[in-house]
This record gives sequence, structure tokens and C-alpha cells, in this order.
Amino acid sequence: MDLIDFEDETFVINLLRALRDHKSIKSRSLHVQGIQPSGLTETHLIKSLQNDHFIRRLCISASVISRKLTKALVYASKEFNTLKHLEFYNSYIKDEDKTQLQLLYDSERLIQLEFYEQERYNMMFDEASEQPYR
Repeated sequence: MDLIDFEDETFVINLLRALRDHKSIKSRSLHVQGIQPSGLTETHLIKSLQNDHFIRRLCISASVISRKLTKALVYASKEFNTLKHLEFYNSYIKDEDKTQLQLLYDSERLIQLEFYEQERYNMMFDEASEQPYR
């Protein structure tokens, strides 16, 4: 699975619609940035998490995670059993919402749950610079 990274709100909305309509796509990894409560990106992401089955891995960066989005994440993992990997980079999420997600991880509904304070690209750069040259 490829990890696709998008920040532009209109593009994310159109991508989610296209993935929903494309029946041959069974699973997808997404990296979405700049989600804000009640914003269009959040609204469409929640809709996809609650109604579609194609998001397997979701990375969220530089975002504010609302209770509504947390509930949709829990639903996709618990009810659909589709969302398996969840990563947050430089994002704000309330402690009680983190606890809900941690319970999913503890019960093995989520295979991966990570919370990072820095940006994803900074971490990837640091990891790459630590690799020895061959």
C-alpha cells in the first residue's frame, strides 16, 4: 500500500469521493494534514470513516482532532474492522480521546497507534540521516 499525503482541502474531498466510487480499491493508506474541527476535510473524512471500508492506515499531521473525528476513528476500527494503523504527528488531541484510541490498541483492534510531537517529515528526515551509507 502506498502512503498518499494531502493537505489541500478540495483535493482531499475529491480524492475521498473518487476512492468511494472506485469499487476495485479495497484499501488505501492516507496522510492528511491541517484537519480542523467542523472543516470540510474533517467532515468528509468522518463520512468516509463511517460509511466506507477503504482506509486501512491513516496518518494525521498538524491537525486539531475533535471528539467527532475520534468517534469516527473508533467506529471505523471497531465496527468495520478496517482502520488498523493510526498515526498522529504534531496534532492536538484531548487526553480522553487518546484514551479511547489506546483502548482500541490494547484490545488489538488497532495494530499501530502512535502519537508524535514533531512533524512527520522531520522524523523521516532524522531517520534517513541516521541510516549508514552503503
